Amino acid sequence: MTRIASAILMAFTLAAAPAAAWAGDRVVARVGSTPITYLEVRSLQMDGSGMPFADALRMIIDQTLAYQYAQDNQIRISNAEVDDVVASLQKNNNLTPEQFEQALQQQGMTMESFRKRIGEQMTASRAISMAIGQRIQLDEDTLQKLYEEQYASSQAYSLRHIFFKVDKDADEDDKAQIFEEAEALVDEIRAGMPFEQAARERSDDSTTANRGGDLGSYTQGELLPELDAVAVQLEVGDVEGPIETSAGYHIIEVTSRELVPPPPLEEVRETLAQKWMEEKRASEIQKWMKELEEIYYVEIFPDEG
Repeated sequence: MTRIASAILMAFTLAAAPAAAWAGDRVVARVGSTPITYLEVRSLQMDGSGMPFADALRMIIDQTLAYQYAQDNQIRISNAEVDDVVASLQKNNNLTPEQFEQALQQQGMTMESFRKRIGEQMTASRAISMAIGQRIQLDEDTLQKLYEEQYASSQAYSLRHIFFKVDKDADEDDKAQIFEEAEALVDEIRAGMPFEQAARERSDDSTTANRGGDLGSYTQGELLPELDAVAVQLEVGDVEGPIETSAGYHIIEVTSRELVPPPPLEEVRETLAQKWMEEKRASEIQKWMKELEEIYYVEIFPDEG
């Protein structure tokens, strides 16, 4: 049962408000009148997080600040909400209520103390969500700007190609000879030789050669960068090459082109808003914590770990 008990406690490793200090423990920080002990921080480090002592201490300080803010602003968690979490933990660990309490006892906790810690952590989390939610409101102008920055019309095109393979161990003379052969074929095609015929007779890409060099359709950015950069500039019927890639040289012909409009704003509104909120959230939490430190005096003692 020890492994199960540890798994349960890892779900709520960090209490919003520190637990009572063990005998012989020492205080490494204080948030207002609330002490944070060395063993609390070490417990968080050892419960699977692996974070440095300073980071673990910072996490406990932030949770304690949020919990104190919640208390002063009447932010509460109901007993029913705690009940739901306890029931979920019991179910996820396939434990009866009696087995769950036994697991807690192995970690030196009672159901009452465990429920208290859960409630405190949930309270701190709710305080953070409420406070930060008020600070990062996405207006329509900002959303429209994000949409225009991240979504734009793109080119879609179909093309044929003729491939001249260059072996990895080819020297510069060999590469120059292959390049000249490809260059000469471009001249023949521009002089009237059908591209499909040239592909069937000369391309080293046997798969596409059999269908006249047809390489398929692509949206801008999907094809090899070297080929895509040229293809998006060509008009239908244009032939260009030789274009060098890591595998050899290519001759391409664009056979069709269309402009693909961006998805409607309403289709990506939620995705844009969520991404923007996530990017803003971390920095706003840091700012908020600094503000809370001005309200609830934080003191970190030297030699804390």
